[in-house]
Amino acid sequence: MPLIPKRIPVEAIDQVISYNSIQDVFMRDATATKCINPVSISKHDEFLWILQKQTNCIFNSDEWEQDELATTQDDALCICSQRIEHTFRIKHTPTGYSFIVGSECIKKISKSLYNSIFKTKCVVCSNPILDRRTKLGKKNLCSENCNSSVLPFGKYKNQELSTIPVSYLEWLYKQEWCSAHTKGLITYHVFEKPTKKKKFR
Repeated sequence: MPLIPKRIPVEAIDQVISYNSIQDVFMRDATATKCINPVSISKHDEFLWILQKQTNCIFNSDEWEQDELATTQDDALCICSQRIEHTFRIKHTPTGYSFIVGSECIKKISKSLYNSIFKTKCVVCSNPILDRRTKLGKKNLCSENCNSSVLPFGKYKNQELSTIPVSYLEWLYKQEWCSAHTKGLITYHVFEKPTKKKKFR
């Protein structure tokens, strides 16, 4: 009895994945809804196969990073052929190639890559940033509370942190009763600003 061959691609890769020179990104054509990889009909395998064929490298999550949020499209497909509502760009750092993918597709391929993109910690309070696509998320902040540059209590209540004497902020920072959140605000909005020569620790 003859051996059953592995799946054969129904199309060539360049017939389903195209390069958009304006956006400088590889994306799947909106009509290419069938998996074409020769391994299986699994979208997981399709995702990896496309990335490895285009970059000519074995997939390594440490070589990938978030590029930027791509423009949302009505009929967008991840490179694996999965229809997606929110499109993201991931970049292969050794080659510089970027691809449009879906967040859930990334999560299935590599949790570490997913976490590095979507679970970055807030620079003020260290809580996870749930959505880096927002204005706050792009600043590595998790909420408006962490974006506030106003002291919420004390002698200088409701005053901009940048207008408060540094000596007072240093004293406040050292107090045991000063919350971690307030210390984070002081560090982010004052001590780590490039205009300040002194960085308090």
